[in-house]
Amino acid sequence: MTDEFNIDDLLNADTRSKDGVYFLWLTVLISAFFQLKRGDDYTAGARDFLFSDNNPFFDFVADGLGYEPEALRERITKALGRVI
Repeated sequence: MTDEFNIDDLLNADTRSKDGVYFLWLTVLISAFFQLKRGDDYTAGARDFLFSDNNPFFDFVADGLGYEPEALRERITKALGRVI
């Protein structure tokens, strides 16, 4: 995968072996990303979900996408255009 984060990376990932729990947390990750991208008033939860070092659910989704959690966080930060 390239250094640029693209939401299509999430939507086009090989999902044939994934289950409902994976899709639930993938949906939460995508929702959190867009909440921060839009700059919604209630972004603390989204920021915590994406950038907390102790979030096994983010780690689970990152692993399912083939990323190390910190590498995915870096790509998300670049895509947001600012440091969170």
